[in-house]
Amino acid sequence: MITQWTIVTARACAVCTAFVLVCGCNRQPAVSNGETNSVSAPTDNTNRWSGTLDATANAVASTKEAGSNAWEKTKQALGASPSTNYFGFDYSKKNDFVAEAQASIDDLNKKASSLSQRISSASESKKTNLQDTVNHLNEYQGELAKRYDDVKNATPSNWDDAKPGFIKAYYDLKATLKAGEDSVTAKL
Repeated sequence: MITQWTIVTARACAVCTAFVLVCGCNRQPAVSNGETNSVSAPTDNTNRWSGTLDATANAVASTKEAGSNAWEKTKQALGASPSTNYFGFDYSKKNDFVAEAQASIDDLNKKASSLSQRISSASESKKTNLQDTVNHLNEYQGELAKRYDDVKNATPSNWDDAKPGFIKAYYDLKATLKAGEDSVTAKL
């Protein structure tokens, strides 16, 4: 999975590479002053190197800044599904967690329903081949619903046990849904 940091790093590398290619290495040959073993280099190379370092630092900083909201912009462009950053919630924010979890479940259930409809409209032979996909989706949806109930009914003493169970079930269903979509796309 491509992370935001990977994108930022790739952009910084691309900017640095482009800068070096555009500016090139304009190193001038050393100039001999007539003495044996005595060579002096032009002094403007130091200024060029300093300028290159400054430009690279500025490019990296602006790339980091530009990439900081890339994920949010991508989500907005693709139809902004609910946030799934569940790790920052402690028990005092349980209600927020539950509301966000419900929105995430609803989103996954819509996708699962759409996938099931695609499978049900397939020919009988293809439906038979894809029945395992439907069974896996139903299994993982049931597990997620159970874990959601655990989180919804959690107390301060079992919150730290209920939350990771929900998170695992959520990502299991999400992965199964993605695999199912890929399988259906390949077979239909």
